[in-house]
Amino acid sequence: MNLSAIIILGPGQLPDGTMLPWGKSRIDAAYQRFLNTEYPSYIILSGGRKSHFTSEASAMRDFVQNHYPDMLKTLLLEELSIDTLQNAFFTKVIHIDPLEIKQLTIITNLFHMPRVRQIFTNLFNASYQLKFLEAADPEADEKTIATQKVIEKSAIEFNEHTLFCNDININLKTVHSLIFNINPDISLAYKNMITKLQPFFTLNPQADS
Repeated sequence: MNLSAIIILGPGQLPDGTMLPWGKSRIDAAYQRFLNTEYPSYIILSGGRKSHFTSEASAMRDFVQNHYPDMLKTLLLEELSIDTLQNAFFTKVIHIDPLEIKQLTIITNLFHMPRVRQIFTNLFNASYQLKFLEAADPEADEKTIATQKVIEKSAIEFNEHTLFCNDININLKTVHSLIFNINPDISLAYKNMITKLQPFFTLNPQADS
C-alpha cells in the first residue's frame, strides 16, 4: 500500500497565537485537495512554537477543528520546526520516513513556494513523489506580501550559496548539524539569515522548551 500525505506548512502567528491570514488559504487548499482526490493517508500540520505558548501546528489544528472537522482523523502534528528548512527536516524524520510515506503534496502560498520547492527537492531524493500546491496569497495584505517576497528572495539566495552549493552534500546529517549548531560556521550564517525572517528565533528548537 502506497501511503500519501498532504503537508501544510505553518503560516506564522499573530501576537495572540492565532494564524497569520495566509494560513486559512493554505488549509482551504488542503481541504479541496482532501475532497477532490483519493483521501490522503495523513495530513501533516508543520510548525513549531516561537514566541507563543501554542505551536503553529496546533493553531492550524484548531482552525481545522472549527471549519473542517472531517479532516481531523487524518491529522499528524509536527511542532518543532521554526522555519522552512526545519519543516522539511522534522516532517521527514518524525513522520514521513517512519511511516514510509512516499507520495507528498506540500501546500503553501504563492510568495513562499519558490523557497519551499528549493528546500524540499534538495532534501527529498527521487524515491519520493513530490507535488506542490499553491494557495492564493491574501489580496487584502499586499504590502506585507510584497515585503515577504523580498525576504523570500534573500533566503533563496542564501540557500543557493550556503546550503545547496557544490561544496556541501545536503542530507539529513548536514541539516541536523546545522539546526543543532554542530557546525558553528554554517549554523551562525543560518541563524543570521533566519533572524531576518523571524524575530523570535532560537537555533536549537528545544532550547527554550
